Amino acid sequence: MNPEKSRLFLHIAFLLLLLIVFFLLFSWNRSHRPAIEHAGGRVKQEDVALRKTPVVLAIEKAMPSVVNLSTSKIVDRHYSPWQQKISSRFAMPSERRQDQGYSIGSGSIIDRAGLVVTSAHVVSRAAQIEVTLNNGMTFKARTLAEDIGNDVALLQILSPKRDFKTIQGIHPGDMMLGETTIAVGNPYGLDGTITVGVLSGIGRSLMNDNKVIFSDLLQTDAAVFPGNSGGPLINLNGKMLGMNMAVRRDAPGIGFAIPLLRIENILANWMLPERMSSARLGIVPGIKADGTIFLRKIFPGSPAAGTDLKEGQRILRFNGWNPHGNLLELSSRLWRVRAGDTVTLTLEGLSAPVRIKAVEIPDLDGALLARFKLQLGIENLTPTAAKALNYPYDSGVVVTELPATLAGLGISRGDLLIKLGQRMIHSLDDVAQVLQDTDYRMQIPAYFLSVVHAGSGKTVLREHRIMFNLR
Repeated sequence: MNPEKSRLFLHIAFLLLLLIVFFLLFSWNRSHRPAIEHAGGRVKQEDVALRKTPVVLAIEKAMPSVVNLSTSKIVDRHYSPWQQKISSRFAMPSERRQDQGYSIGSGSIIDRAGLVVTSAHVVSRAAQIEVTLNNGMTFKARTLAEDIGNDVALLQILSPKRDFKTIQGIHPGDMMLGETTIAVGNPYGLDGTITVGVLSGIGRSLMNDNKVIFSDLLQTDAAVFPGNSGGPLINLNGKMLGMNMAVRRDAPGIGFAIPLLRIENILANWMLPERMSSARLGIVPGIKADGTIFLRKIFPGSPAAGTDLKEGQRILRFNGWNPHGNLLELSSRLWRVRAGDTVTLTLEGLSAPVRIKAVEIPDLDGALLARFKLQLGIENLTPTAAKALNYPYDSGVVVTELPATLAGLGISRGDLLIKLGQRMIHSLDDVAQVLQDTDYRMQIPAYFLSVVHAGSGKTVLREHRIMFNLR
């Protein structure tokens, strides 16, 4: 090597050595820094650690799974009878925001695919729903199902495939009177509002006209405001105790939440392969107050009906996993079952596990079933037609023919069929899935939406409820 190249090599090696020394000193300095920079000066790390109270840690854990729900259009929809009667005593309204229209409430992400649980009264009047995450990201969402009587609804975030942060639930019996509770929500459109209190009561009853509407409500003195509805009530572990429901107007220190036990059992009716895909397995699980997971229902004619399974049996293992005390996770695993998948159940009282293979549900014509069972003509609403008619939805099911009896009840051609039973209707496939599992002797409520174009370009949305006797 000539002297010129030797000197160049030495210079490069020296520079590399300096860079390594600088990097080591910088890393050591950061790891041993006694204080961190702050807008108001220097804050000691010991002070930061001291301020990380259990409440702060619980919020850090739960907040990414709490969402704000808003809409730009409100449907002129009647509340359920019990909601109408208690509205004078309990606050549950939507609040107007200048930037996002109506801030209708809050919700909790319960499945990484973007399933959100909220109060039914929060979304029942929303024509279009937007979900805003804690990081500010906003997505459209649609309602999959709602149970007005129990005030629970299930939404799905419409987004590219991504994993959302999910909230964790408690074991059903894991509650202590007086323990710290934290209500997380969006009162008056103030995203991510946190209030702290204690669990003031378990098993509270809500009565109307001397009739018990709820007998299992949680009571808290954590401040709950309009807009908190649908958001979680959590403990210091960041786990969900229940869902904030309402607050007494005459007593701000008395708020109520629907317990997770009730919510899980309702969601288990919806988070099924039969409801979420074209697969049929045939089981509906349930959970008891002691955390026992059991077979609540077996669908006749399903793959499960042809096995040794019996309703009421305790489920010990689901594909080798112990579901005790966690129906929410079991429901998440169950709705992902697809046609051709085999589920292995270990049940109390059976010596050997039971294997069930999910089968494909044959394609059914929703329009034909509606004409046969409801005497109603319907078809899919195309995005082009929806835009031309200034409808609030991009898709849906529109009425094309109807008997004179329905016309006399206020239903017209061009109205939208938005709900059958507890299932929200987005396409003819939804209609088919509801009607194929509904016995002809049963009654089923149907909800229609009339779109009335008023003056000044305003659109008024009015809902009509009709009870059908299936033929």
